[in-house]
Amino acid sequence: EAFKNQHRFLREKVVGQRAFGWIQGPPGTGKTTTTLAFCLSLDMREWSVTLIRLHISDDVDCIRIVGGRRRWCRIPKRSSWEGINRMLEEWQDYKKGLVVLDGFLRHESHHVDFLDACRKWLLADRENRRVVVATSMSSRGKSRLEDDNRVNLQQHTVVSWTEREYLEAVEWDVFYQRVACMLEEDESAASMGLKTWKRNRSRREKIKLKYYLAGGSCRYMFETPASLVKERLDEALSFCSNLEVVFSGIVGDSSPQAVNHLIACFKYNGESNWMPVSKYVATKLAEAAELDTLKRLFSRYGASNPTTRGHLFELFFFKKIKCGLSLRYRGSQELTQWEGCPVITFDAKGGMQTLPAERTCLKPVTPFKEATTLS
Repeated sequence: EAFKNQHRFLREKVVGQRAFGWIQGPPGTGKTTTTLAFCLSLDMREWSVTLIRLHISDDVDCIRIVGGRRRWCRIPKRSSWEGINRMLEEWQDYKKGLVVLDGFLRHESHHVDFLDACRKWLLADRENRRVVVATSMSSRGKSRLEDDNRVNLQQHTVVSWTEREYLEAVEWDVFYQRVACMLEEDESAASMGLKTWKRNRSRREKIKLKYYLAGGSCRYMFETPASLVKERLDEALSFCSNLEVVFSGIVGDSSPQAVNHLIACFKYNGESNWMPVSKYVATKLAEAAELDTLKRLFSRYGASNPTTRGHLFELFFFKKIKCGLSLRYRGSQELTQWEGCPVITFDAKGGMQTLPAERTCLKPVTPFKEATTLS
């Protein structure tokens, strides 16, 4: 569905209505892949397509496809303004042109140079030129309304993948065969503290198990081995230990090293809702958070979206299990005290070869399964 929505945005808004396209969303949701797929669907006898791939610290690569031929150049970071203007001027060999500015981050000064140059190039011929920006920033920040109106800026948010969408995708045998190697749990299960021993899983079971780690990022699900996903998430977690900034969707602006790798975006009733990209990330952040922080998040973000509410309740519940929990059974007026105990994440489908010797709470990877406390 996200692919279709973005394709429609590019066709109707950017090409049809001559909008300056601004596509934003968390990393790994397919923004660039979908944009390039759309570009290749254009009539190449009419259009030229230029991809400008921005990096944080490296020089910038530019690739142009025109008339079935490919051209390439690299623009040094230190001369970004002069380089991009010269490239756009010299590569005007087709009447219609579409430029894709991929990987834009507003806190990088040379990225802003490229953005301003693309605006200037677009305004020189509004009839035949189009520009699309793809960014992992959670928002554009302070907008310049006059400039936005001048280029007819239109914004499109790409949301993260859901477990249901992953399960639907692997129903296609050809696709599953291409990604099956990325769904093996390798050594990451043990390193996550995940207690499981089952092998020869079905494709659905593999998706559900890796979803605990990869969550809403289809890049992590289908293009990255689980051990490398964990390594990258742990690196991003080292730059952000604050659960509140993840739910506010601002990670990446204040901490460029994380570049939003910890967050996912989902739509509910037309509103964007930000949350940790996966249960693995949420669990790690919750371990470092105070109970008062979880209560505050539940009060602030849990009211409008039942998914977010359930997510936060789960974090709060297992945090209380570790610390000790007071509860009242249905039909009783007496409070029952549960002493704090360790919480172990396990795969209920896979089972466990040995049970813990001490009282332990088993937290299932997949939803809709009750946690069991063993004495």
